[in-house]
Amino acid sequence: MSLEEKLDATKDKLAGKAKEVQGKAKDVAADAKDAAKDVADKAKDAFKK
Repeated sequence: MSLEEKLDATKDKLAGKAKEVQGKAKDVAADAKDAAKDVADKAKDAFKK
């Protein structure tokens, strides 16, 4: 395996990891948004009573 091939493989591996981290960050952000909406809905319900 030449140096160029090793560098390409490493580049591809790092790009894959970056996409994985980005996907996880989006999941966390979506979960946080859903949790905030749930809290807001519960607060609205509490004041309706």
